[in-house]
Amino acid sequence: MYFAHTVLWPGKPPAAYRRILASLVPDEGEFQIPPEIFHYGPDGKPLQGLSPFRFSSKSGDGDQTQLVLSAIGPQAVAMLRRETWKITHLLSESKGHPLADRTHTGYCELRVAPRPETFLVNHMIAERHQRERGASSDPEVIRRKILAGLEAQCALLGRPLPEGVEEAIYDIRPSEKTFATPIAGGMVGVGPHEIEMDAALEIKGPWHVGSLAARGFGRILQPRRAQDRKVAA
Repeated sequence: MYFAHTVLWPGKPPAAYRRILASLVPDEGEFQIPPEIFHYGPDGKPLQGLSPFRFSSKSGDGDQTQLVLSAIGPQAVAMLRRETWKITHLLSESKGHPLADRTHTGYCELRVAPRPETFLVNHMIAERHQRERGASSDPEVIRRKILAGLEAQCALLGRPLPEGVEEAIYDIRPSEKTFATPIAGGMVGVGPHEIEMDAALEIKGPWHVGSLAARGFGRILQPRRAQDRKVAA
């Protein structure tokens, strides 16, 4: 199961939804938000492992942006449900007027399909370095990262990676164009700008692979959306 909370933000998308929301949370009072949502512990130190919370932003109707915070798995879903009203309030206060919001509940599904389709993996962080440099373009290295990410999200959902998924991924084609993003501690995350993945899979709901999934990196786009992205490019 996953649960998504969306706030309609006026204007262009902010640079980093996660960082903006974290900056609005007070140190005390009724509008505090559990640090686990930002992948930090009560002691202020980063948590280890894959975060069940995912921040992202995308274009909405007109000049609005959709700020989306998703929770993966039953425990994370229960936590986020309790906090949505606070999130909407804090963002509304920052803009000086009430912002509209909505919620959605769905299921994350992953299974082997009878025929392959082309998926697109968007901005997957494949490596971490002390300084910016190019990412590995070895398809097998990237394939292992993708499989590890799928297995980790299955664990959040309380189930194993379905049998046959590894064999169902036929071809990996990373773009020559790469990107880099800063990480805490002076590290830099790097990876292909896009990855085409031919796989006989059926994927439903939000799935992320690679590092920094909490910031929205490494989203697997469905075949139709992947084709729309390629046409637009």
